[in-house]
Amino acid sequence: MVNNSNDLISHSFIGAQILSASFVKDKNVFYLSNLSVFGKTYRGGVPVLFPQFANNGNLRKHGFVRDIAWELIYEKQNEKSAIIEYDYSIHEDDYPEWPYNAKLSLFCEMVSNLITIKLIVINTDIKSFEFTGGLHPYFAISSKKDLVINGLEEADYKDAFPDITFNLNGNDLIERQYDAKNPVKFYNGENWITIKSEGFNNWMIWNPGEEGAKSIKDLPNEDWSKFICIEPITSKPVLLEPGELFIGELQIILS
Repeated sequence: MVNNSNDLISHSFIGAQILSASFVKDKNVFYLSNLSVFGKTYRGGVPVLFPQFANNGNLRKHGFVRDIAWELIYEKQNEKSAIIEYDYSIHEDDYPEWPYNAKLSLFCEMVSNLITIKLIVINTDIKSFEFTGGLHPYFAISSKKDLVINGLEEADYKDAFPDITFNLNGNDLIERQYDAKNPVKFYNGENWITIKSEGFNNWMIWNPGEEGAKSIKDLPNEDWSKFICIEPITSKPVLLEPGELFIGELQIILS
């Protein structure tokens, strides 16, 4: 973990994971579990998903880059703004299950009431490749009972567990993927926050629910109601030819 007491943003070199960012003093925009283990992906913050989203392929769930050490390229923080940049290069021999050369960059900037996070993927190979993925922000909320999400009412969607009635404010698991990339506005119990994406094609809303949280070892049982994941993702494979790049961007705006 990289963190100084005066930093606006804390982050970890494992997975280039943003852990905290505060618009209001001592109020983290993101949830972070106190059972997270240093040296591993933290439960919370903003994990990076690549080169596979969820179980949509033959790789491990959400891919492998969230579990590996990235290189911190640049950091500048003061009391008013922050810029963080991480890089990671994948070589074709590193992961036999995904034998390609690629360079990834994670860029995060915070100023005033805006946080911008960019995932950049460059094909450095001599052959094309495909990937899915995105960002997995755990937004802190006061309680699921207080949660309001606007902007997806007209969007087509697919529930991962259609036998479970979708209830945003209830106790059950929710895992719904929306075929939309329009801005979303949500109420976290204290403030309205607007989130926008570019490059990504879908939003995923996820919370494990009261029972599901009990099976997650690095999540306190009672914390299931303290976060909501609203994830900008691309669930359909993106094709990158040699030399091409992909930029996926998430903007988080305190309304």
